[in-house]
Amino acid sequence: MSENAIDESGVTQKEARFELQALLQDGFGGDAEKAALALGRTSADLQKIDAGEMQIDDDLAMKVRGLTQARVLAE
Repeated sequence: MSENAIDESGVTQKEARFELQALLQDGFGGDAEKAALALGRTSADLQKIDAGEMQIDDDLAMKVRGLTQARVLAE
């Protein structure tokens, strides 16, 4: 595992932030409140992550991946 990776799959902060942004826009229509509720975080946390002021942890990365996959399968 790379020292920059946040989980076993090797996802970096940059990649995880991109995945979160895509989920927010495509999965929740940009509604940070709904996304925050689904991810178990606050909308303020998501805004800090988006701004690069807060790191994405492995738990959040896993939730983002899971929700993304669930939404793709539902289409």
